[in-house]
Amino acid sequence: MAMNNPNRPQSNTNDAVSAAENFLADLKERAEEAFNRDDKFMFSLMKQLIGVTSPIVTRALARYHREERARINGLGKDKQSGPNRTTRLGD
Repeated sequence: MAMNNPNRPQSNTNDAVSAAENFLADLKERAEEAFNRDDKFMFSLMKQLIGVTSPIVTRALARYHREERARINGLGKDKQSGPNRTTRLGD
């Protein structure tokens, strides 16, 4: 998967995250517009699309944030290999 690459360009990933959030927001706006126009067909369609899309986007964003935290946490691990490195007993 593209998100697993630690050397990936940050701007491309941030753009993808923004695009996913904007896509979901656009669907929600279109659903509201259809509701306000009393367009039952489009409103029903938008509700179904949001129901499918929202969990996918939510999981993808959560994964992105987990991987970012792991990447940031891993930055300091490379520098802890000296004599002052803390370890657990028995390691």
